Amino acid sequence: MKRAYDQDKSTASGRIRQLERDLAAQMDAYDDLSAQLNGQAQNDDFREQLETQSRLVKTLQSALRDANMSTDRLRLTLKEKTDSLRHAETTVSSLQRERASITKELLEFEADLQKQRVESEGFGRELKLLKVEQGGSARLKEDMAVLQRNYRSAKEGLQAAQNQLAIAVQRAGELEKWQSAHLHNK
Repeated sequence: MKRAYDQDKSTASGRIRQLERDLAAQMDAYDDLSAQLNGQAQNDDFREQLETQSRLVKTLQSALRDANMSTDRLRLTLKEKTDSLRHAETTVSSLQRERASITKELLEFEADLQKQRVESEGFGRELKLLKVEQGGSARLKEDMAVLQRNYRSAKEGLQAAQNQLAIAVQRAGELEKWQSAHLHNK
C-alpha cells in the first residue's frame, strides 16, 4: 500500500513539476504576446495568439490545482490507513496479553484441581478404611466425623476448582473466537 502511495505520489509530484514548468513557459509566452500586442494594438493575429495562450494558461492552472488536490487526497487516505493499522496492532497486542493471562490462569486452575482431586481421593480412602474398622469407640466416631468433614471440604474445593476451570475455559474460548473473527476481518 505504501509502495503504491509512494509511486502515485512520485507520479503526481512529477506531473505537478511538469505542469508548473509548462505554466511558466505559457505565462512567459503570454507576457511576450501581451507586450507585442501593446506595441501593435491593431494586429488581430497577436490577439488570437494572446487569447489562445490565456486559455492555455487557465487550463494548465486548473490541471495543476487538480493534481495538488489529488496528492492531498492520497496523503489523507494514507494517514487513515496508517491510523487504522495502528489501532488494529494495539487491539491484537491487547488480545495476546489477555490470552496469555487466561492461559496462565488455566494452568493454575488445573494444578489446583489435580491437588484437590488427590486430597479428595486420600480422604475417601481413609473414610472407607475407618468404616471398615469402625467399632463402637467414641474416638473412632470422632475420627470418622473429622474425616467426613475433611472429605466434604475437599469435595467442595474440588467442585469450586472445577467450576473456576470451566469458567476460564469458556472465557478462553470466547476470547479465541473474538480474536479469530477480528483478525480475519482486518
